[in-house]
Amino acid sequence: MASIPWPEKVPVVDGDSYVAKIGRKSAKFVLHQVPDGLASDAHRAVWMAENGCADQARKLIASLR
Repeated sequence: MASIPWPEKVPVVDGDSYVAKIGRKSAKFVLHQVPDGLASDAHRAVWMAENGCADQARKLIASLR
């Protein structure tokens, strides 16, 4: 899974839909901000998985190994 930096001029709004374009390809996504106060990265990964962010949860879990 690739990642790109967030554009400085685009506000971060939890739950809003965005479209990212790279070359001729584009992808629509909904941004979810992980809540502060979760006890650990494992808790954050579970929250991500439960909120439609399974790829991000897997990436976080892989970084813990």
